[in-house]
Amino acid sequence: MYMTGVLQIAITLLLVFAAAVPLGGYVLRVMEGERVALSRAGAPVERLFYRLSGVDKDQPTRDHLQALHEKATGLSLEFSRNIQEGGKAVTAAADELDGLPADFLARHPLDADGSVILTTDPPDMQPVMTFASSAALRERM
Repeated sequence: MYMTGVLQIAITLLLVFAAAVPLGGYVLRVMEGERVALSRAGAPVERLFYRLSGVDKDQPTRDHLQALHEKATGLSLEFSRNIQEGGKAVTAAADELDGLPADFLARHPLDADGSVILTTDPPDMQPVMTFASSAALRERM
C-alpha cells in the first residue's frame, strides 16, 4: 500500500514537470501575440465573448450602456438605503401569521387585541416573505 502511494505521487510529479515546459512555452507565445495552434479555433469564441460583453460596441453605445449601468447602481443603492433607513411597522392579525415558523411566532406574541407588530427589518421581514401564507401580509411588508 505504501509503495503504491509513493509511485502514484512520483508519476503525478513526473507528468506535471513534463507538461510544464510545453505549456509554459505555449503561454509565452500567446502572451507575445504569436499565432498558436488554437488561434484559429479560439478566435471565434473569443470574438463571441467580446460581443456578448459589449466590448465590440461603438463609443456612443458604450457610453450609453455605462450611463445605464451607473443609473441602475445608483437606484439600487438608493433602494437599499431607503429600506434600511425607512423601516416601517406592520400590524398583522393572528390569522395572517399562518405558515410562519413556531420560533418566529414565539418571539412575536400576540398583544391584547390579537395582533402582532412586525417591522421591515430583516429578522422580521425575511420569515414573513418566505413562509407566510397571507399574500396581503407579504404585500404590506
